[in-house]
Amino acid sequence: MRTSRAGWTPKNADASCGRHRVRAFTLIELMVVVVIMAVLSGALVPAVVSARQRSGLRSAATRVADVLNFAYASAVARRHNVTVNLDIQGGKCWVTVERPALPWIEAAYEAESRTIASIALPKDIELAVYRGESRSETGEAGGNWETVRFASDGTSEDLEIELAAEDGRVLTVKLFGATGLARVVREDG
Repeated sequence: MRTSRAGWTPKNADASCGRHRVRAFTLIELMVVVVIMAVLSGALVPAVVSARQRSGLRSAATRVADVLNFAYASAVARRHNVTVNLDIQGGKCWVTVERPALPWIEAAYEAESRTIASIALPKDIELAVYRGESRSETGEAGGNWETVRFASDGTSEDLEIELAAEDGRVLTVKLFGATGLARVVREDG
């Protein structure tokens, strides 16, 4: 057996041949670790999927509020009317601004509308727009189309946009017409 100059003997030294023993995991220990990892991952997967679905609805509502707030800021900055278009059935939302015709430029130059921002919402989220106190659902062309207009001073009309997920959860984006600002205000379900 080997000893150091100080007279110490290593703990893992093999007394018979002077070799170090290597400690390793047994097959049973490895199997126990694998089973524990499988149980933990089985418990975490449903929680992760649920959190992802919740964040998808919250993200969509936040994006709609951001588009409305962008339209408000654009109307104020441009000092011109800006329109937010909501394709309820297609799950799309875009902001348009009408470029006015200028009389001192060519007579052929006419007013035209151009898109300055757009988003597409997830396919599993449904939109509904409510105007006024009665909360009656509105929409042009049979409820498939909505427009929200912002005046050049940023004001608009009061309205609520509900976003509903397939599992019944609902988030509401409220547009405060006097200020022109939009916020995610309520979660149901």
